[in-house]
Amino acid sequence: MTVKQKRKLHRDWVDKDAFKIVRDLQKAGHTAYLVGGCVRDLLVDHPPKDFDIATDALPVDVKKSIRNAYIIGKRFRLVLVYRYKKVFEVATFRRSPTKEEVEDEDVRSLDNFFGSPEEDANRRDFTVNAIYYDCVNDDVIDYVDGLKDIDARLIRMIGDPDERFIEDPIRILRAIRLSHKLKFQMEENLRASIQRNARELQNAALPRIREDFLKILKLPQAFEALTEAYDLGVLQVVMPNLAKLWEMPEQLDLFHYYLKQKPRVILPEAEPAELMAFISYAYLKAVGEERRFSSIMKDFKDCHHSDFFKNELFVFNAEASWIRKLFLMMERIEKASFTKMKEKSRRHYASQRHLFEALKYLQLDYSISPLEAKAWLTYATSD
Repeated sequence: MTVKQKRKLHRDWVDKDAFKIVRDLQKAGHTAYLVGGCVRDLLVDHPPKDFDIATDALPVDVKKSIRNAYIIGKRFRLVLVYRYKKVFEVATFRRSPTKEEVEDEDVRSLDNFFGSPEEDANRRDFTVNAIYYDCVNDDVIDYVDGLKDIDARLIRMIGDPDERFIEDPIRILRAIRLSHKLKFQMEENLRASIQRNARELQNAALPRIREDFLKILKLPQAFEALTEAYDLGVLQVVMPNLAKLWEMPEQLDLFHYYLKQKPRVILPEAEPAELMAFISYAYLKAVGEERRFSSIMKDFKDCHHSDFFKNELFVFNAEASWIRKLFLMMERIEKASFTKMKEKSRRHYASQRHLFEALKYLQLDYSISPLEAKAWLTYATSD
């Protein structure tokens, strides 16, 4: 059943350029709404970061109606609209293919089955992500009882969870992340389905696992999210050796302690390498291998020091070199004395971007004195 409601939203939180794109599409005679995470965040009083737009306009019509719009994709065609340093995705409403279309070899590889707003909402993942917002007329449009679930603080899958997880196992990680980001409960059937289908993540592409796992690490309550992933059998699939910490109470307490230090080391918008370096550091401290940081990272694909890096870092191979340089810098600064070091060596270390990160880590455990850290910082930032 379609529900159109007026809700008290922070319209001032809506990006002005996103608003203009919706307005211009409507002026051109099209239906156009904000959709997805930005609407969800507005409904729970979180300032949105990204704004996606859904419309009945075909990609070619969006390009005609909106300046600086570019069509991308072959299977899944959508439009990217550029405004200064911002990029907005504009997607045409889609529907799920019929059985006949799926069986037709000529069309089954396509993903451009355009449809109605209701069909588009019903092919999305969770009800809280399938709500539209007409920011021009200030209407909230809901085809999937998403508003009801927002009010109940509930994460619920659209359709049968088992089928949807087999269709795309990454939704398992998204469900866990969303529930902790929003502090919502997962619906009982959804939780049970995650437990049944956790192994489906073995079929997911590593880059997508990497992306969503990093999003979990960015959460303020990352440890609680990882614990739930362990309880549901998910962590054992995507990070099997990290999961072993939950079977070792003392090591787990240490891991938890270091995860809580995250704000002291990295910023909320940290790069992937910085996040993976931090989780690696916390793990190695927990299992007592912190003295072999750089040697463990040297050849993680064929490493016998720690099973964690043989398995988990395969997902993060792009960051391995950066992390090793950070750990190597930590070891050198810890062993060296600023006052006794030659000027040439000082200049070399001061020119490395890893110096600042290394000093943050070393100060967590007072591995260097505050005076030593201050001397390095003063030297590295002086003209």
